[in-house]
Formats: sequence, structure tokens, C-alpha cells
Amino acid sequence: MKYKTCLLLALFSGSLLSAKIENSILPVLEEIQDVKNLNPRKYSTNQIKEIRRALERSNEKIRVISYNMLFDRNDDKLAPENRFPARFPRLIEMVESMQPDVLCIQELQFHQVEKFMQNMGNTYGFYYDGKNGDQDGVLYRKDRFTFLGGRTWDIPHKVVGIPLTMVHLLDKVSGKTSYVFNVHLPFFLPDARERVAKAVAKTIRPYAETNAVILAGDMNTFANRPDIKTLPCYDGDRIERILKRGGVTNSRVKSLLGHVGPISTFTNRLGKSEGFEGMGTPGVFLDHIFVSKSVLVLVHGVEPALVDGHFASDHMPLIVDIIVREPLDPKQKQTR
Repeated sequence: MKYKTCLLLALFSGSLLSAKIENSILPVLEEIQDVKNLNPRKYSTNQIKEIRRALERSNEKIRVISYNMLFDRNDDKLAPENRFPARFPRLIEMVESMQPDVLCIQELQFHQVEKFMQNMGNTYGFYYDGKNGDQDGVLYRKDRFTFLGGRTWDIPHKVVGIPLTMVHLLDKVSGKTSYVFNVHLPFFLPDARERVAKAVAKTIRPYAETNAVILAGDMNTFANRPDIKTLPCYDGDRIERILKRGGVTNSRVKSLLGHVGPISTFTNRLGKSEGFEGMGTPGVFLDHIFVSKSVLVLVHGVEPALVDGHFASDHMPLIVDIIVREPLDPKQKQTR
């Protein structure tokens, strides 16, 4: 059976496998989003009021996840347990355990996405319409959202452009709409990364001025920490500032309930650069979810779970629980 990724694809409905998942932050996310567990002594009066108001709308909560699932082009350089055939079942278990409403994926190639299609059900739709081999598309729950349209821009970069994929979704629960963007910024060249980031910001800004916009992806943002000699670049903070020009803010900053989990999204061991080894370098977030002013962020987290003792990818998934607010009036877009 052939699948065209520029069409809506059904993806994933229930796990076909059973595995041991450990070290997950999911129980903590559930606990801290229960209003009964809030400790008023640890927040200011106005802060606790804002959190409670948000949690009263928990029925509208949308779980957005950004997850670099890793291509298999370099499988021959990895340990057998970290090659795609071995870790594919772990990816399935991870996604099912996290139960995303929206899932932005990076790096998977067409045949890898096709393998998902052959092993999963009808819960999700998938959209990607780019020319790049990396299927940097967006999945959304079909029982939660109506798909209103999509587009993939090919931002110039080398021979094949960098895809920026967008889906326009209508939430069947709240009746509100949102635009979800997904991108994977270049890794090796800081100048190229900056050029693509500027193009992304310019593209999303008209949407973000008055609408609910979510920008997710692997931004390859290595922190400006010249004391850490193992980092390949130090331009990450600058890239984040450039992306903010698109009218979005890092969800980690806006989170009402803060951050849960490792303060890194790559699985290297401290002082090393190889993945699948540990909880990363503290403070180095390669993956991000940015949101516009019309998006309320409940919590931000990095999921460090192991499946049968192993990571499912060299990146840890980034989880953000959000609530979409009413669209901004153009006259109010600078005040919220």
C-alpha cells in the first residue's frame, strides 16, 4: 500500500505492544494540574488566582508534543538497540503513553512514516507537503480537531529547502481555531540556522498577531555557554530571540506551573556529545514550543522516560499543555 504524505493520513490508535515504561514525568504532570494539590503558600495571591482560573478550564486543555524521532540514515553508527528497527516499538509506546492531541515530528523519513502507517490505527491525521526527505509534519487527533487546511513552505537551504509545515485546526471542544507550525532548523551552520530562523519568524508573524499560533520543533539551539567546550555552537540564545520576532514566546517562560523534568532535551551524558546516554547538558534545550499571545500555557515538561531500559530516540519529547484563548482584536494585539 502506498501513502502520500501530502494528504491526511490516519496514524496511531492504540498500542499493539506492551512494554515497561519507567522514569516518566506523566504522573507528576497529572498531579500538579489537579487544583486540589496547589499549595497557596508557594505562590503569590495573584499567581494562585491565575493558575486556578486556568485549571478551571482543564476540559479545554490541549497537549502539544514536539519530538525528534531520529532518521535511520546513520543506523550503522549506532548500537544495535538504538537502530530504528529495535527502537521503533519504543517510539510507539512513548507516543501512546503521552497521548498527544497534537504531535510535531522531526527527521522521520518517508519509509519510517509509512512503517507507522502500517502499524497504527485511525486516531490521528498527518499532514506534510514538503520536498525534503525529512517528513517534518504535524499529527492531530481526528476526534478532537477538524482539519481546516495546511501548507508546507520550503525555506531555501542548500539543494533542498528546510520545510516549515503548518496546519489550521478547529477544536471541537472549545470551538476555537489554532495554527500549528513545525520546523527543524539546520544543525551544522550557525549562519544558515539564523537565515532560516528569520524566514520562519517572518512567515508566522502575520498569523500570530491575532491568532492562536504554536511553533514547535527541533531548533538546534545550543546555549551561549562558552564555558562548555563540548557544545558545537553558541548561537542558541540568539536564535530564540529571532524566533520571538514572529510574535511568539517560549512556552517554558509562559508556563503557569513551571517546568517538569530534565532541563535539556538531548540524551547525551554530561560532558559528552553522543545520544542515548543520559539526561543531557543542563540548560541546553534543542527542542522548543513557542506560542502566541492567544495561547495560555499550563505546564512545560521534558519526558525522560525509558522503555524497557532504553530511550526511544536521541531526543527526549517536549510536552506542553495549553489552552487556546479567544482570538485577539487587532487593536489589542500589543496589550495582552
